[in-house]
This record gives sequence, C-alpha cells and structure tokens, in this order.
Amino acid sequence: MEPISSRANARLKAVRRLQAKRHRLREGLFVAEGEDIVEEGMAEGLLPVESFVAAERAPDETLVQRLARGGPVHVVADTLLAELGTLGHPARVLSANWSLVAGWRPAAIVLALGLLVTAIGMVRSIGPLIVKRLPGFA
Repeated sequence: MEPISSRANARLKAVRRLQAKRHRLREGLFVAEGEDIVEEGMAEGLLPVESFVAAERAPDETLVQRLARGGPVHVVADTLLAELGTLGHPARVLSANWSLVAGWRPAAIVLALGLLVTAIGMVRSIGPLIVKRLPGFA
C-alpha cells in the first residue's frame, strides 16, 4: 500500500479537525495516540473507526491486523503522522474512535430518556407486586 504523503489528504484533514473540541463533539469521535493507548482501548473493546500508522517506523504487524478489525488502516508518511499528534514525541499509531459521551446525539438522548421513564413507570406499577411475592417481604 502506498503511504499517504500529502497534507491535503481528506482523511488527514478529518483527523486534524478532531483536535478542536467542537469537531469532536459534532463527529462523535476522538483520537487516541500511541501504541499503548490504542492497545489499551482495544483491550477494553474499543475498536477504532479508522487508524493511521507510520510508514517508516511501522508498528508490530499483529497490532496492525487487530486495528484492521475496526476499520481501515492508513499508512502515512512519518512526518505527516507526527504533525497529527499532540504528544511530546511522534506516535507510530493514531486511531479515530467513537466517543461514548460525545457520540450521543439529541435524538439518542430523547430515546434514552423515554426508555428510562418507561422503565421507572413499570417499576412503580409492577414493583410492589414483585416485592410482595419475594420471600421475606410479604
């Protein structure tokens, strides 16, 4: 695969925009930098939407294969990948991940609140019946 070598690449521009909070909130994504952080996220079940790996200082091939389970893996020239990161040293891996908080859109919040209200209503109406039937609560 030919590495991305242009600053004008659309995928790199999209990741660069995620440095601003308003874009992270709007897109519902955040960027994880560095092999350790990316691997910890994947160990917790957080698969990346897409990943970016260094061309010259490529990470371990098994990590790249695990990244590919979540989404496309782009090979990027090291200098461009270093520009994307905010760490004190250039990372060999960056991944864009869904944010658990920022990904909530207003419609999802309304749906979640509706389910919560329904669940509370059910507990209020059938909760006493359940408690009466439990041993020791009669």
